[in-house]
Amino acid sequence: HPTLVISVTGGAKEFTMKPKLLKAFQDGLLRVARTTGIEK
Repeated sequence: HPTLVISVTGGAKEFTMKPKLLKAFQDGLLRVARTTGIEK
């Protein structure tokens, strides 16, 4: 069974983030994944 499940929901068809916010979001996801031992 999975060690990490990420669910993202929303109603925007084309959701855009400012580059700085997108980078912070991506870095946060990677940080969480690393703490579960998933890095590949």
